[in-house]
Amino acid sequence: MQGAPLDTLMEVIQHLPHLKGKNFFFLLDEYENLEDYQQQVINTLIKHSGQLYSFKIGVKELGWRCRTTLNPNEQLISPADYVRIRIADKLEGERFLTFAQKVCNERIARLKLPHGEPLDIAKLLPKLSEEREAEILDQEGTGIARRAAESLEKIASQETKQTLQAMPLLEKYFIAFWASGHEQTLEQAWQDYTQNRRSWEERYHNYGHTALYTLKRGKSGIQKYYAGWDVLAHLSADNIRYLLELVDQVLLRHIQAGGNLEQPVPYHVQTYAAQQVGKKNLSELEGLSVQGAQLTKLLLGLGRIFQTMAADPAGHIAEVTHFHVSDPSSGEPPEFTSQVTSLLNSAVMHLALLRFSGSKLGDETETRDYDYMVHPIFSAFFVFSYRRSERLPFLADS
Repeated sequence: MQGAPLDTLMEVIQHLPHLKGKNFFFLLDEYENLEDYQQQVINTLIKHSGQLYSFKIGVKELGWRCRTTLNPNEQLISPADYVRIRIADKLEGERFLTFAQKVCNERIARLKLPHGEPLDIAKLLPKLSEEREAEILDQEGTGIARRAAESLEKIASQETKQTLQAMPLLEKYFIAFWASGHEQTLEQAWQDYTQNRRSWEERYHNYGHTALYTLKRGKSGIQKYYAGWDVLAHLSADNIRYLLELVDQVLLRHIQAGGNLEQPVPYHVQTYAAQQVGKKNLSELEGLSVQGAQLTKLLLGLGRIFQTMAADPAGHIAEVTHFHVSDPSSGEPPEFTSQVTSLLNSAVMHLALLRFSGSKLGDETETRDYDYMVHPIFSAFFVFSYRRSERLPFLADS
């Protein structure tokens, strides 16, 4: 009965000469904001819709809470009743970068510039290489990398000095960094490096990024740079809204600092903008849902944990950026497990966390089947890695 008015309306519209043969869609966005009973009503219309129209629904991950119709024994079934399309699966990696670059370039092309030359967002946001970043951070910090390099020069033999001189500062520091985390002397690490170059090159490739977070530990100012088109895209986690927000704040800060759009944006301006966007989205979490205050506390706690682990990686040399929630102790009531699951689901839906399939695939509401990661948009604010790497086990009741 709920669909009868729609069927009648569509039948009448189809008889209009200029609309005959057209396809009609009802477009509903932010489906997650509907109450469960409201989702049931829409589900019923979808289940029993006629042939003259279809529904297209936009919903955040985990926002489709109710799959039943007004008949509690009747559910929407894929692909008979609907087809689910995950935009993140359609646009990821290089496809997302290409799409996002086109969107940004089309928008900034509307600006009237003196020379009238088309701008390229990737050129406006130059990337800072890790080797150059290490040099900058070391100059701004305590000079720990330079001291490590000087120590290596003292112990290197004449045969190995040429190899040492050709190495970038970050790689030299990485040898000392690795030695201190694995209870080795610098002499032992250097000897091992000269004898096992291939394994050290692979090690440096995998974990050299981690060493950057320790160069300015305890010093004021920028602890780690977040700059470059590719880096900002990583911070957005393939979310075009977040990426546009980052680009907007970067260019706005650049202009406010006296720059113009014909000049590349300095690395520190990009970093400060990324920090501000993370801070702004953190402050807005509290008003997004009834669990907003809990989400804010959860994110602050997780951010502090990963920030501390990034600045002091002793005992966990690899990057640790995501976590797995184990089942709570047997003494906890079922209500507690339900609360934990609800909080994690809310965090995923409101993009405080990302989730990935864990060791096994199960129902999407089962917490234990997924790994979680603080959304990279917050990584510049807390100062930890935006890359997905090693995971940390958490107990649900910890």
